[in-house]
Amino acid sequence: MLNKMSQPSTQPFDLCPNYQGSTKAKTIVPRDPKKRKAGESSTEGASVQHLRPGMVLLKGFVKPEDQIEMVRMCRQLGKGPGGFYRPSLKNGAKLNLWMMSLGKNWDPMARSYGPTRPFDGAQAPTIPDAFKMIAQTANSTAGEFP
Repeated sequence: MLNKMSQPSTQPFDLCPNYQGSTKAKTIVPRDPKKRKAGESSTEGASVQHLRPGMVLLKGFVKPEDQIEMVRMCRQLGKGPGGFYRPSLKNGAKLNLWMMSLGKNWDPMARSYGPTRPFDGAQAPTIPDAFKMIAQTANSTAGEFP
């Protein structure tokens, strides 16, 4: 039985409804931290800023054209199975947002991640390899600095 909190919108949500660009996939490559010169804390326009212990800002780490490609990838995933949906509150009121999980679905009632969405059984889209690569590279880049 569906509960009011989880009723999804019946129409697929398009993050960029007027976009007419190519759907051809491109490879996203974060800036290479190893191209840094000795003593330099920036990489090809990217900079590393220590905000506090354990908190690092990688400003400019993902090139603008790669950010556009990431939005395009999210748009494609969001229009497909397990993509964007509009969550509701317990009283049935729709939230003013659309959301999508990648890898695992968030269940707000159980306050945990699981393999499927509770209201429709949809599986979350797989996290794109390009997103994993960016996260791994960012993590290793941030870890290089004390």
